[in-house]
Amino acid sequence: MNRFRGPFALALVAVSLLASMEARSAWRFYETGRGLPLFLVALAAAVLCAVLVTRPSERSAEPPAFTKAEGALLFGLTALAATLRLVRLGELPPLAFFDETQNVLATRGILEGRFPVFLEGATQMPAAAFYPLSLFVAALGESVLSARVFAAAAGALAVPLFHLLARRFTSRGAALLATLLFATSRVPLGFTRLGFMGALMPVFTLASLLLLLRFLERGTARRGALFGLAAG
Repeated sequence: MNRFRGPFALALVAVSLLASMEARSAWRFYETGRGLPLFLVALAAAVLCAVLVTRPSERSAEPPAFTKAEGALLFGLTALAATLRLVRLGELPPLAFFDETQNVLATRGILEGRFPVFLEGATQMPAAAFYPLSLFVAALGESVLSARVFAAAAGALAVPLFHLLARRFTSRGAALLATLLFATSRVPLGFTRLGFMGALMPVFTLASLLLLLRFLERGTARRGALFGLAAG
């Protein structure tokens, strides 16, 4: 039975990621009846995954230390993910979506020195994710390309987080293979070439799962606070 724990835990990670992305999409279109069950599925999958891989007798166990070869391969995979997301980003996709344009316009208030908590008007979203986006807009200019580079950066950042999570459930080789598939998978790749704020969802989901595992292994106040910050 133990040999199936790793693959099953990875499957739960995938379910949590997909369900959270679908929930975010549903809430975007005010489909609360669909979004709430999907969010609960994502949360349940994350908790079950954490419980599955951290039985009481094993909660003090730490994953194996990184080797130089593993670190080099992970760096290469992250670079590959970034390249796939950045190449010809200003041309493909050829047209801008309304949400991409609106996301860029929504940073104007932040760049003018205001610090909103919630963005009203056409955006109707919490403002937290727009603060890092505003840094890209300030650096690259007020254009759809700024939002797409921001999403591409988030997509590349998710790759090492995915690997850190995967290596807790299986061997280094299997974790690296899973990371390669994640880095080049059509759905994450496609969505992180668009300037949608949902590009941050995998980053926070993966970070939350990692921090939850660390908290279950050693329940310090600091680890609990970090998990709450990432999950919130």
